[in-house]
Amino acid sequence: MAQTEAVTAPKPDFGGAGLNWQNEGWYVEVEYSDLPNPIRPKDHLRELAPNLDEKYSPLTKSGNGIQAYFFPVGPGLLIQLKKILDSQYENAIKKLLTEKSSRVEAPNFDDPEAVSEEIKIQQRLDIGETQRTQLVIARRGQGIYRSNVRLVEKSCRVTGVTEPQHLVASHIKPWSKSDDLEKLDGYNGLLLSPHIDHLFDKGFISFTDQGAVLASRHLREQVLTKWHLDRNQRAGLLY
Repeated sequence: MAQTEAVTAPKPDFGGAGLNWQNEGWYVEVEYSDLPNPIRPKDHLRELAPNLDEKYSPLTKSGNGIQAYFFPVGPGLLIQLKKILDSQYENAIKKLLTEKSSRVEAPNFDDPEAVSEEIKIQQRLDIGETQRTQLVIARRGQGIYRSNVRLVEKSCRVTGVTEPQHLVASHIKPWSKSDDLEKLDGYNGLLLSPHIDHLFDKGFISFTDQGAVLASRHLREQVLTKWHLDRNQRAGLLY
């Protein structure tokens, strides 16, 4: 389900897979919902095959998948998919709508340095309006920055929560001190539960390169206890 309008944006770092692609393309923020009982297209080829597009189809005539970005799904194919999926289709739509309405955004703390940096970005003439917007909303862990972090991170390093609507994309190197690339770099971020993001953003916790949690001496034991945090917890290797 598309969450935003399409905008032009720089290509994410896909490594060698993207060497032949242009550096600028279209960016659309989307959410996916996994089906509890996925279907196998080959098992339903009789119903699906007559509705496949002759030129741009997600499946071959034998039912094998085709690797690419997006494919048009005509009315006939959509009707057959809804029949095959039955209640799973409606439930997936409801789940996505619920997640969209409950998405967590990072608090917009009035950090004077960040506010000053945001004003400077808004006044820049060397970049376009779209890039200025992406750089600014990256401060709140949204937009293309959040999508880039989700390409790298799959869960909160501390709590293990995986549902993206309950996680904040948090900069490792502070947004206000990052250059344009670092502000949008998925490797300059962690997906964190909101209370963990608060502790990380305010310097109450950090992580070693080996993934050990570092707790500040200014962080009261009462907070650790009530939030079920362990000073000896491991968060996994960082990059």
